[in-house]
Amino acid sequence: MNLEGTTVGVIGFNARPIACSLKRLGARVVVSDYWGDDDLADCSDQWVSVLNPQPGKRQRSSLEAPVHEALTSNFLGEFSDDVDFVVLGSGFDDYPDTVARLETQVQVMGNDSAAFRRARDRDLLSRLTARFGINYPRTIRVRRLSEAVEAADIVGYPCVIRRTTSGGGSGIHLVRDEESLRDLMSDRENLLKSGPLIQQYISGTDCSAAVIGTSDGSKVISVQGQLIGQPTSGRNCDFVYCGNYWPLSVEVPLSVLKTFESLINQIGLRGYNGIDFVLDDRGQPWFLEINPRITGTLEMLELASEMSLTALHISSCDGH
Repeated sequence: MNLEGTTVGVIGFNARPIACSLKRLGARVVVSDYWGDDDLADCSDQWVSVLNPQPGKRQRSSLEAPVHEALTSNFLGEFSDDVDFVVLGSGFDDYPDTVARLETQVQVMGNDSAAFRRARDRDLLSRLTARFGINYPRTIRVRRLSEAVEAADIVGYPCVIRRTTSGGGSGIHLVRDEESLRDLMSDRENLLKSGPLIQQYISGTDCSAAVIGTSDGSKVISVQGQLIGQPTSGRNCDFVYCGNYWPLSVEVPLSVLKTFESLINQIGLRGYNGIDFVLDDRGQPWFLEINPRITGTLEMLELASEMSLTALHISSCDGH
């Protein structure tokens, strides 16, 4: 695929890998991302960032708007009249209304806002995983501390408490007993106000699958391990995404991958999508969530395969 003469916008929390991939296809690339790291200049023609880093420092000032809104406003303010289409990265999974806002101004190459909504609809996913015979952790939404304690007793300790919206594993906490659950709730009053989820905790190997979807079907193109809460990445004892590795040391049955393809087909997703799952200690897969856009695995997979996954993304959105 040759994108010379085409201006492509990239919007995402970490947009650099997507921008670099599109640049290798010959596109003129304009970017709105969060970090604004120096290496973004090597793979984009123009960029705007939420942060404004200074040499030797990482600025973490409070934001006037949530990240997904800031990314969108920055892009529309700078580039909306200048692009042929836009590719989305992370930051929009739980915000279909923001995707819908973008759709009124630019062509989004990928899933539309309705598909984003379906991909993150936990009730829909619970029904579909049950239909396809996929394990799905028991999940209960709570509004009060008493409900949280009762839900934790139902799903069993240790369990996970998480916000209904999250990105990159942020806002997800492991609780091992009722005392730690009560302590967590008292320390984070806003967590309970958000109507959090109490979820069954599955111990095992964290994995993800990259799935290409078209109107005629879908295909799992790779399965890889996920690095979650790694101390060497400055994260410990939580669930923050820290990267990926390949090859995976455990085997995922082909039947499971076919089921993932059926799930993507049923939801009607297009282009590059990610499915996060866990292989438990018995080797049984547990579905966690769908990321209905290009994932952080892109860079590693392109290095490993010497293929352009952004080219596959664009082609599959066009029905190929």
